[in-house]
Amino acid sequence: MLHSYLMKLESLVKRIQYPEVPDITLMGPHIGDSIISAVIGISVSVSLARIFATRFNYKINTNQELIAFGVTNVISSFFHGYPAAASLSRSAVAVSAGGRTQVASLFSCLLLILVLFFIGPLLFSVPIFCLSAIIIVAIKGMFMEAKDLVMFWRFSPWDSAVWIFTFLCTVLLSVNYGLLLGVIISVGVVILRIQWPKIHSFEQIQNTEIYRNSRDYTNYIKHDKIKIIRYEGNLFYFCAEHFRETVYLQTGINPFDINLKVNHCLNRIKQIENTLRSTSKSMDIEIDKSDVHSNEIKTIEQTSDQLEACR
Repeated sequence: MLHSYLMKLESLVKRIQYPEVPDITLMGPHIGDSIISAVIGISVSVSLARIFATRFNYKINTNQELIAFGVTNVISSFFHGYPAAASLSRSAVAVSAGGRTQVASLFSCLLLILVLFFIGPLLFSVPIFCLSAIIIVAIKGMFMEAKDLVMFWRFSPWDSAVWIFTFLCTVLLSVNYGLLLGVIISVGVVILRIQWPKIHSFEQIQNTEIYRNSRDYTNYIKHDKIKIIRYEGNLFYFCAEHFRETVYLQTGINPFDINLKVNHCLNRIKQIENTLRSTSKSMDIEIDKSDVHSNEIKTIEQTSDQLEACR
């Protein structure tokens, strides 16, 4: 009998549990923890799948992965099994050993059955730190990838800040709180980036017909009557105000200011006209309008009405 951390390990079970219907009465008290476990398992599993897919240049189907986990957990519930999810340590060990296909997983399952039925007693007294050393060596490469954080920060400070915040919350608090706070911060960052997307002004590069971001080049030609704006986001009511104000700022033209000036000119013209009419009646003065073009006045009034309609 082994005593460790006030826990007693009496013996190893050398068989698989007999299948039976899960106890439904346990669903109520554990529904909250079950949801958290499911979210954590899915997040870790999909993240690992994407990491290895990027490393070995293949694509994954997220829906297929979720269906596979769901079916596996439903079947294992009849055998009192633990929730199934991807394991960082076992995946890293399998990849380090050369596993690339489902045959490696099948071989691992068969080996686990042999250990469970036959080799288990031989590993009974193996210190846990021996297994920990194997895992640390296997995932050493993933820890070394932390140095890429500087590059990621230059590429996307928003995403890097979310990663750092989630990492610190997970380490200092717990996995549950770290994941919850990470999701909340991620949603908040997405909302901010949707509401205030990036908008760039493009100018023509000298001696070329190419237009590029003016912030990245100094040798560009600025056209006073041509303005090209690149809007990196979806245009809908949530960010319409930001888009409109940015376009006014980039072009240096605000049609509402023009509308105010036009209305001011029209009001002054009407005031002068009314003054002249009242003066002409009292002093018997005739006003000659032969040189005044009514079309110009109508054009100003139409422009004012159109700008007012666009408000």
